[in-house]
Amino acid sequence: RMGRAPDEPMVFDLAQELAVREGFKAVVDGEVSELGDGFVLTARVVATTTGETLIPVRETAKGRGDLIDAVDRLSAKLRERIGESLKTIRASDPLDRVSTPSLEALQLYTRAEQADDAGDNDRALRLLQEAVAVDSMFAMAYRKMSVVLNNMFASQTDQNAAATRAYELRDRLPPVERHLTAAYYHSEVTRDDDLIVEAYRSALEVDPDNPAALNNLALELNSRRQWREAEELLRHGLQVAPVWQMHNALGAALSAQGKEAAVDSALEAFEAWYPGHVRATWRRGIVQLNRRNYDSALAINREIREQNGTSLNWERLTSFAFSFTYEELGRLDDVRRVAGAMRDREESLGNAGNALAWALRSLRMSPTLSPAETAQSEIARVLESHLLDGIPAVDRPWEPLITLHAQSGQPDVARRLLTLWDEAGIAQVAGPRLMAQGEVEIAEGEYDRAIDTFRRYYSEVGCNACGLFQLARAYDLGGQSDSALAVYERAVTIPDGNRIVQTSRYLGPTFQRLGELYEERDDRDRAVHYYNELVDLWAGADEALQPIVIDVRNRIARLVAEGR
Repeated sequence: RMGRAPDEPMVFDLAQELAVREGFKAVVDGEVSELGDGFVLTARVVATTTGETLIPVRETAKGRGDLIDAVDRLSAKLRERIGESLKTIRASDPLDRVSTPSLEALQLYTRAEQADDAGDNDRALRLLQEAVAVDSMFAMAYRKMSVVLNNMFASQTDQNAAATRAYELRDRLPPVERHLTAAYYHSEVTRDDDLIVEAYRSALEVDPDNPAALNNLALELNSRRQWREAEELLRHGLQVAPVWQMHNALGAALSAQGKEAAVDSALEAFEAWYPGHVRATWRRGIVQLNRRNYDSALAINREIREQNGTSLNWERLTSFAFSFTYEELGRLDDVRRVAGAMRDREESLGNAGNALAWALRSLRMSPTLSPAETAQSEIARVLESHLLDGIPAVDRPWEPLITLHAQSGQPDVARRLLTLWDEAGIAQVAGPRLMAQGEVEIAEGEYDRAIDTFRRYYSEVGCNACGLFQLARAYDLGGQSDSALAVYERAVTIPDGNRIVQTSRYLGPTFQRLGELYEERDDRDRAVHYYNELVDLWAGADEALQPIVIDVRNRIARLVAEGR
C-alpha cells in the first residue's frame, strides 16, 4: 500500500511510519556498536505518535562469542520494563488501509472517512481535496470523493470526474482497491449494472469482510429488488465493520420487505451504535414518511436543519424531504418556497444544473392542476432564466424537463428533448430515461407503447413503487380500467424503502382516481375509503386544491346517503 519494494530495509523511520499506519503504540529500535574487542548493544522503545523514548536499555558483550547472550540479556531488560511503559501511552487508531506512499495524504483520507462516518459530508469533501493535493495519484481518495459528492447531490460532472480519475489510476492498486474503484466508476460513469456487481463480488472473493464491497453490493441488490440477499450482506457487514451506510441500506431493505418490526429494531440498533448520529435521525425521518406520519417527519427534518445549519449537504437533503412532504400534502406554496430557496442557493454556488432542477421541482404538479397554456408558460419562464446551453449535458435535469413538457401538452418538444438526451452520448440510468420515454409516449397518445415502457421501467428499477403510478395512468388513459385500478391500488399499498420519492406527486390524485373507479363499479365502501384518504391527506392543502377536496367530500356524502 505504500508503494515500496518488499525487500526494502526496515530502518527506524520506515518502522515508525508503519506503526502510525497500523495503529501500534510503539516501535523498538536498536543498534550494535564495536567497543575495543567487545560490543555495546542499545535498544529503545519509542512512542509512535510523539517520538518520545520510553525505555532505553544497554548491554555489553565481551566479544563475538558473547553477542547472543548479550542480546538475550538486553531483551530480558526490555521485556521487564515494556509492559508498564506501554500502559502509560494510548494507542492511536490505525489509519485506513488504502494505497498511498504519502503518510500525510493517508492521515487526511482517514480523517475524511471519520467525518463521513459522523455524517459531516462537507468536511469529508474538504479533507479529501486536501489529500489529493498532497498525493495527486491517490486513487482511493478520488473514488471516495466521488462517493461523497454523490451523497451530497453534487453535480454529475464533478462526481464523474473524480470517479474517472480513480479508474485511470486503478492499475497501481492491489486487487480489492482495484475492484472497488472499477465498481464505483461503472456505477457513476458507464452505468453498467452487470460490471458493478461483478466488481464488488470480485472484491469480496479477496476480502469477504470488506465494508465498502458489502455495503455497495447490497445497494446494487436493493436496486434489483433482491432484498433478502442484500439484508444478509448488510447484517454480516454490521457484524464486522459497522458504518452508517450499512444501517441506512438495511433499513431500506427491511422496509421494502414490509418487515416493520425489524425496521424499528434496526433503527434502534443504528441509534445505539452511534448516539446522536445525524444519519440515524435522518433515517428516522424516512421511516416516519414511509408511514405517512408527516408532522413527525417534518419536525425531524427541522431538527436536522437547525443542528446542521452551515452544512450544504444537509441543506440539500432536508430541502428534498420538505419539498416531497409538502407536495404529497398538497402544500404547493411551501414546495415553491423551499424549491426557490434552494434554486437561489445552487445558483450562488454556480451549480446551474441543480438550480434548474430546483426551479422545475416547483412546477411538478402544475400540468395536473393548471390549464395546458398556463403550465407551458410557467415552464417557458423557468427556461428563460436557466438556459440549457449554459449547463453541461451530463448535469441537465433531463427527466423532469421532458416529463413536464410531455404532461403540459407539448409532445413535440418533449420528443425533441428526448432525442437530444440520447444524442448527448451520456451513459444513463435506466429508470429516468424510461420514465421520460413513457411520458412522451403518453403525450403522443401511444398508450400501448407507454404501457410496455413502464413495464420495462418497473422491471429495471429497484424499488417496489417505481413506475407503478405511471403504468396505472397509461392503462387508465388507454381504456384498460381494470388493469389501471389494480395497479393504482398496488401503488398506494405496496411497502417501499423510500416511498415518498415515488408517491409525493401522485398519491393525492391516485386516491381520487381510485375513488372514481370504484364509484363507477358501484363499490361504495371502497370508493368512500379512497375518497376519505384524499380528504385526510389534503385537509391542509392549498386553496387551489380545495375545490377538489370539496367535490370529493360531496361525493362521500352522496355515497354514504345512497348506502343507507
